[in-house]
Amino acid sequence: STRLADTRVAILEGSVLVEAAEILEDNRVTLVYNDTSVEVLKRGVYRIDTNPALLKVYDGQAAVAIAGENVIVKEARMLALDGKSTGTEKFDTEIGDSLYRWAKRRSQAIAMANASAARSLSKSGLRLMRGGWHWNPYYGMFTYIPRSGVIYSPFGFAYYAPGSVHQVYAPPPPVLIHPGGFSSIPRGFDPVGGYPTAPRGVGPMVSGASAHGAPAASAVGAVASRGGGVSRGASAGGGRSR
Repeated sequence: STRLADTRVAILEGSVLVEAAEILEDNRVTLVYNDTSVEVLKRGVYRIDTNPALLKVYDGQAAVAIAGENVIVKEARMLALDGKSTGTEKFDTEIGDSLYRWAKRRSQAIAMANASAARSLSKSGLRLMRGGWHWNPYYGMFTYIPRSGVIYSPFGFAYYAPGSVHQVYAPPPPVLIHPGGFSSIPRGFDPVGGYPTAPRGVGPMVSGASAHGAPAASAVGAVASRGGGVSRGASAGGGRSR
């Protein structure tokens, strides 16, 4: 089902990794494997493998309906999906594999495409009414652009709005020479990040409720085909999905 109010993806076999950037109160994103359903409750990074059947929550929180019970799986916990046990176990979130590293690189590529697209929109003078996914022909991919401020993916990469992307391309500030010989830089300027417009953790993908009404939940509208990746809001690969 592709309905935003109740998006459901059936996993047939393989491995799926979902980067959920935002879950709105009136949206549901559910992954179904056999008789088990996994609902993504918070922004984060989730992985389901079918051989062996296993759910890992790297970051975030999921509600699992399995063997007639409802189980909450929190960050750094994993749950076997074979129905034999409903107990969760801790795992090391720092250990990944080729699929995890690919998803992280993909998130970084989306962030790079965002900076390029946001700068192009800024130069055009076009004002966004809300955040959303936009096609960047130079990178050959979709990228997410918020309406305002700076937001961060679950992997920690920044996505800029047209009005805030100037800090990426801002030239070094002039050095102010004061009487007496000492120098300083303008107040509020970060030599690494430029002039900040919003602190980390502020923005529609982070707050858990979109101020601009644009859903950016990673699993919406895109699933992987065998051995491949996806173009919008989900990171997945190595499996066959419906």
